[in-house]
Amino acid sequence: MDHWNHSVVKTTTSTGEVFYQIHEAYYNKAGNLCAITENPIAACGESVEELREELQRMLKCCDKPTLDGDNLEFDSPKPDKPEPNRNLSFRTQ
Repeated sequence: MDHWNHSVVKTTTSTGEVFYQIHEAYYNKAGNLCAITENPIAACGESVEELREELQRMLKCCDKPTLDGDNLEFDSPKPDKPEPNRNLSFRTQ
């Protein structure tokens, strides 16, 4: 199943500073990375409970492999469109 989820992305600036940020990542049916949001995402929700659930999902991604933002490899297919009600821009190769 194609899906979006949270992923930690490590990037290095031109001065050598390393940053870890949470992005949403799109994976194809084979589980291969197809796209990530261009910018890191912020936690949000329509209630405190929804915000708490979003933060818990974000924390869980810290236990998964980190994506190397400086050397990302994308598979296909590209997503046709983001899920409804999301204002996402994403990058692919």
